[in-house]
Amino acid sequence: MRMEKPLAGADAASPDIGGACTTILAIGKAARDGETLSGQVEELFSMTPRFAVDILVSEKTGIKLIGPAEPRWICPALHYLNSCGVALQSNARSNKYPEQSDMQKSLYGREGMRILQEAHTAKEAKDIAEEIARTGGCQPWIPGGSFGGGSRTFADKDEAYIVEGFGPGKYAVVGPKRDTAFAHANYVISPQLKQSEVTPVGIRRAKRAQELLDQRLEAAPSVACPTGAGSLTQAYFFRILRDHQYGFDQTYAYDDRGNISGWGYATTNQFAVVSAISVNYPDLLSTWWATPNFAPFSPFIPFFIGINQVPPSFAVGKTNRTAIFHELVTAIGYNLSYADKVQQFWEAFEFQTLREMFYPWGGVVAEAKTAMKAGNRKKAEDLLYEFTSKKCELALTYAAELREKVKSDCLVELK
Repeated sequence: MRMEKPLAGADAASPDIGGACTTILAIGKAARDGETLSGQVEELFSMTPRFAVDILVSEKTGIKLIGPAEPRWICPALHYLNSCGVALQSNARSNKYPEQSDMQKSLYGREGMRILQEAHTAKEAKDIAEEIARTGGCQPWIPGGSFGGGSRTFADKDEAYIVEGFGPGKYAVVGPKRDTAFAHANYVISPQLKQSEVTPVGIRRAKRAQELLDQRLEAAPSVACPTGAGSLTQAYFFRILRDHQYGFDQTYAYDDRGNISGWGYATTNQFAVVSAISVNYPDLLSTWWATPNFAPFSPFIPFFIGINQVPPSFAVGKTNRTAIFHELVTAIGYNLSYADKVQQFWEAFEFQTLREMFYPWGGVVAEAKTAMKAGNRKKAEDLLYEFTSKKCELALTYAAELREKVKSDCLVELK
């Protein structure tokens, strides 16, 4: 864990881009136990060789952030969870009228990170983001130098807001959204901004995601909430973000047929994240789940906000060992008969992880709560770190074994 100084100058202008991303939300009563879920796939360039997680603490506010540090072309401001229980997701937009903005002032520089370093609620985050959009716009940096538009989605245990827009002053706020499930992608949501949009992207992905959300809500209605309270779980979010109803067709450069996890040779699903926001202990038990590579062939691993360091195998630096997941994904590309089997295996891994987290008598969440009630926060943090570290190491072990199994059944010996 490292202290993060207030962002200014050139650091604030670091480029980031929310590529062909699909964001899903289950807010309040629509999610199990009323704990908001915020998830997204990140689809950008060809696959990343490794994935690193970082924890930052603001010197100014003391607020902790957890999120991706690598791949390097993704500025660590796209998909974060903070210790107040506020989650951030980001999506790009296409702009019919290219505009130049001061990237030091744009909502799409590293301002997303700064917002989460200051915001205690989704509404506070929205208010800060709205002021930035009013004066600096919402434009991301795109390779090649052109500018489009973008959105930031902020969610906490009670509600969610989406701030989307283009140049300075050309923005809109969607929300608050409460006790509902919602999906969106890379197209303008607000009617007043539609005239600025040149190419709506991801409509099929968002439609598919919304259908999957609605199916689960409709299948499990509850007297507490007519839309089906508590029926959207973390495991179901994992499945949505892995969805590839049209299969894996490697002839596409950019696959926008409706697969939420797209696999094109020019742009592909880099990784997926899900933030599960704890109601009672947001600064301890809120969980940032992430896959270290292509979501259908990689495991979701839980990183509790209560941990104070990232396990070395997933941290920034020479100890990082996540390249094995890239090797596994590459091997499956040569032997797609293993695709469904590997996804099923990782779902079983996650199922067992969730059981070990939430088992009422002896699960790590219950143990951490007991430690907190006894006034021993350090013990709670140690329990959560040990659990996260164990899952990181087990995932690495399994990935290596799966890679060897897939390679051994390939037509040739893969190099």
